[in-house]
This record gives sequence, C-alpha cells and structure tokens, in this order.
Amino acid sequence: MTMRMVVFDPEIDAWMDNRIFDEGFASNWPGGLWPAQLSQLASSKGILIETIDHFENRKLDLSLPTYLIVMANRISPAARKIIYSKRAAAGVCICLESPLVAYDFYHNLNKYSSWFLHVFTFAGAGNRVRAAGTKFHPILWPYQNTGEVSLLNWSERNYLTLINSNRRAKQNIIPKFNIKHPRNSLKDLLNHFRVSSALKNDPWFGRELYLDRLEAVRHFYKNSGFDLYGRGWDKPIIGVKEEFNHAVRSAYRGEIHPHEKLSVLNRYKFAICFENSSFPGYITEKILDCFMAGCIPIYLGAPDIGNFIPERAFIDFRRFESYRKLEKYLMSIDEQQANNYLEAAKEFLNSPDFDPFKSKNFANDIMTALEDCFIQNEDL
Repeated sequence: MTMRMVVFDPEIDAWMDNRIFDEGFASNWPGGLWPAQLSQLASSKGILIETIDHFENRKLDLSLPTYLIVMANRISPAARKIIYSKRAAAGVCICLESPLVAYDFYHNLNKYSSWFLHVFTFAGAGNRVRAAGTKFHPILWPYQNTGEVSLLNWSERNYLTLINSNRRAKQNIIPKFNIKHPRNSLKDLLNHFRVSSALKNDPWFGRELYLDRLEAVRHFYKNSGFDLYGRGWDKPIIGVKEEFNHAVRSAYRGEIHPHEKLSVLNRYKFAICFENSSFPGYITEKILDCFMAGCIPIYLGAPDIGNFIPERAFIDFRRFESYRKLEKYLMSIDEQQANNYLEAAKEFLNSPDFDPFKSKNFANDIMTALEDCFIQNEDL
C-alpha cells in the first residue's frame, strides 16, 4: 500500500508536536490557521501530515516511497539535514516573513528555492526565484476572521489607535553575547555586521517602518483620543530620544489578546496601520483587521497595495507630507466621508478580490502544489 506523507517544518517551536494542526490552537496565531486547514485537506486525500519533530522521532519503514517537506518562514538546520539525507524530497517552500526578518532566507533565495518544486512567498521575491524546475507562487497573507463584532456607530467611536508589538526587524539579528560559548557569540557578531551591511546596501530588502510608527506615536500621543496597544511597549526603547519613550509611556494602554483585536479596533474611527517593512506584496492582517472592525486604516507598507486592495477603502499615508497634514485631514472627515471608506472596505470583503487573502484558499493552493510534488516524485 502506497503511503503519502508530508513533513512540515514550521520553524516555530510553539507549532511543533503537531499542535499547529489543531484549529483552536492555530487560530491564536495571525496567519496561522492554514496548516490546520491543510491538514484536514490532506487527510481527506489519504495524505498524512505531521511536524518535523514527529517525523524525526518516527521509526520509518525504509521501503516507503519518498516524502515531502513543507517549509514555513525559513529553512531550518533540521530541514536541511533531512533534505541532504534524502530521507524526504524537497517539495514546497513557504515564507510568510518580510526580508528584513527572514534575512538569510531571502538573501539565499536563489539557492534555497532551487531545491524545491514550488515556492510560496511575497510578490517582490519573484525575481530571485530563478531555477528552471521551480515554480514561484506570489502569495497574499492567509487571513482568518478572528471573530464577528457588532460595529459601533461612527459617533460612538474614539479617535485613533495603533496596535502593534514593539518589535523591530533588526532586533532579530542583533546578537547577545553568550559567556558560555564565546566562539558562537563571535560568529553571531560577525553575521550581524554582514546582515547590517546587506540591509544598508541592498534596497531590494525594503525599508523598515518601525521608526515611522514611533514618529506617529510621538505626534499623536498628546491627543486624548489616541491609544497605543501591543506587547513590549512597557519596556524602554533603546537607541531613541527620550521624547519617544515619553510618548509611548503616555499613550500605552496595555497588551491585547489576538481574539480581542477586532473588538478594540471597533472602538476607534482610525488606526495607524504600518507594516514592519515596505516590500511588494507584503500585506499582513493589519489592514484586513481594520476592515473587519469597521475602522479606517491609515496604511503604509506594500508599495503595490493598490493592486490588491481598492485605494478608496483606506487612507494612504504616502499622500501626506507630514503627520500634521495627516491629522488635519483626519479631523476634516465627517460621517458621510467616513461611510464612503467603510462601504468601500465592506464591498472589498464581499468581493472576489478578497478571496486570495482567505486562509482556506491558501491551504487549497498548498495542497495542489503538494499533489503535484507527489506526482513528480512518483515519476522519478
């Protein structure tokens, strides 16, 4: 009997032990529901899917046919080991991070992508997937609705919010000295300088927007209707002027659970909606959450956002020369003008243009690619 199996390397420790295939657990992660939906699809087709830690602990029958590995975010050492050992075939590679976060993956994308039959990541990366046998799939963020909210009337809402974790992309590559393993720390330090140089000299990676968020907080914090939410803002921000830390302390209202996000957004007229970085196709759940909550997003991020979301549904921050001019515009918007934005967002959510963002459709696309991988490997 032929057994078909998918080995999934999420490269996120919390997702291991097959936890990410449980819908209840997966729904707590923005953009994280698709593996559970993929698992259900695979099961319906007689395909077993499990996380890489389960695969490594399994006593496999060596007579079984070739397996596939699905990679998420970045390619881990564990995944490389399995690919090099040829215990499984490299089938589908997925990255849902921006280049500023997943530096190694994007920097080596031409090499990594050549190992796989299918690569799923954001549109801007397409020119670095050049292997003849690899198919590139430009993706949109796999969005899942985190719950229905009863929308407040415009007049009942507060003014403005910003909901983001206090997470800077470059923090992911700044090494911490390890006194027990100084040689490893030196290696990390050298890698940090290499990465920093690449981010500085390679415009392809896009621009980090963390400081733009801080500027927004500094400008709006004096307004009593502005509130800041998210993890990590209660800690001092290193490397910025005290005025930024003062603004954050004044505006910060605490951390919120992902399931609370829509209900919080629902209390505001507008939301500062800045991505982590500016990269073609990199549009995350931030703007979609605003649409769901009836909150008008002020967007900065993917330079090509107009190709995916109608521009009349959001406020494009690039139109404004300063935060002062943005604030003047926000204050001028009456309820009728606001309803125009909100209706455009509602129309988008109910149109076929929203379908590519749906998590279930993303899972279907991955499933199609996996089936193609099985067919091609069976032909070898």
